[in-house]
Amino acid sequence: MASAMKQDAEQYATTRRREADEETERRLREAREIADRMVQERVMRMSELSDAIVARSESVLERLGQTEEVRRQLDELVRSLGQAAQQLSDELGQGHAERVGPPGEPRPALRPVESPGEPGERDEHLENARLVALQMAVAGRSRDEVAAHLRDDFHVEDPEPILERIFAEDLPGAQPQA
Repeated sequence: MASAMKQDAEQYATTRRREADEETERRLREAREIADRMVQERVMRMSELSDAIVARSESVLERLGQTEEVRRQLDELVRSLGQAAQQLSDELGQGHAERVGPPGEPRPALRPVESPGEPGERDEHLENARLVALQMAVAGRSRDEVAAHLRDDFHVEDPEPILERIFAEDLPGAQPQA
């Protein structure tokens, strides 16, 4: 009987070990599956984010390319306008253009904007602010409107240097300097 009990106990212990091993294997397999799913989800998310970053970068690069093209076109336009004004002035025999509109209407004086140095030297943010300020001045906006726009939209703390280069004292809407 003792031998039968011993044999039953050993058999029971063997069965319990096998069940415990099987349970351990099952739990390890489930943990691996969960870990694999998590890794796969993370990889997919990183891939999505990477694709979004690449798409946005391409969009920014495209806009930068367009910005340079617009700048080039504006430079050409300014040169063409200068040449046309010079040609008109020469045709009128005045040596330089005094009037741009109908006779009796004074020409608003704009100060020339210095051309920037090498492309790597200029601050793109300030260049964009200057360009917008020039466009607003040409469109007839007041000095105060342009200053407010530079402060609000471009976060330019002191817009006066930009305004000084664009507005002359006799430009309509320009405020006298204090």
